[in-house]
Amino acid sequence: MNIQTLEISLLNLNADIAVLRNYVQVNVNTGMTSILTLLEEMCIPLFSTAYGYKLVNKNQLSVNFPAIDLADDSQAVAIQVTANADLKKVRETLKKFKKLNEDRAKAVPPERPYEKLYIFGVQKIETNPTIPDNCELLSFEKILPVVRSQHSMAKVQEITNALRQHVDYSRIHPYSDRGCLAIILDLVDRNAIKHRMDQEGRHHNMVDGLNAISELIGKGTVDGQQRGKYLELFEDETIKKHLRSIRNEVGKIVAIANRFRDENDFAYIPHHSYAKIDGIKAKILDLANLLAKHVGIPIKLEPINVD
Repeated sequence: MNIQTLEISLLNLNADIAVLRNYVQVNVNTGMTSILTLLEEMCIPLFSTAYGYKLVNKNQLSVNFPAIDLADDSQAVAIQVTANADLKKVRETLKKFKKLNEDRAKAVPPERPYEKLYIFGVQKIETNPTIPDNCELLSFEKILPVVRSQHSMAKVQEITNALRQHVDYSRIHPYSDRGCLAIILDLVDRNAIKHRMDQEGRHHNMVDGLNAISELIGKGTVDGQQRGKYLELFEDETIKKHLRSIRNEVGKIVAIANRFRDENDFAYIPHHSYAKIDGIKAKILDLANLLAKHVGIPIKLEPINVD
């Protein structure tokens, strides 16, 4: 993973968020408030990824749990999820939150009061509210920089997956051709393609890498997780043409490897097939470089030659 790929994935995530916000707005405007229940579930992996909280949906334990929706009791953290954290909603939540903590202190036996309250506005938050020190208003614009600072593609992927469980992004797809192509080229720029066969380690690892490229081109996913868009969603016909060719060439290598798999599903490829595979790998790199040049991505993929 390189920084460019991380930034592109973050841009794609921002596009997902924009679609989610429109989806929420339409549902709220038409009185379909059940969307807020889905948002509560979405926020569990969101806050877990960004801050490490182990949240429980309180509304699943008790219908209409007062003041908050999610909580990490071990860290005394509570979260209210709302479409719009406007002044009225903030004041209402703070009032209920104060009473909730008072009731927890009076309980028998006493329960630990929540020390931190987050009010998360999916669409917008009040810009200059008067709130106590133990309360913080959060939006996607405040959370994503926290994730970005961790330089983790896995964390970005976790949030992307959480959002995609709630909206069919394949039908309203905002991802750019160039961004999604850069993600594919980053995967092509790996040892499975760049190593000559006499430099390969385990052949089944190479095949796994090749299958990941095919999956990303064909489905827009890697190991079932959304990373970009699938081949037919690209608008540029030149990109589609060359990606089809890359997928076909990758398939040829996998076919050769499958021909020599043993009963333990390991591929022992004879040396006389090495030259043929090396030629296919060189063709894939050439196609990848043509695509990079076509869209102005400043990279050049070259084979790794180790003497």
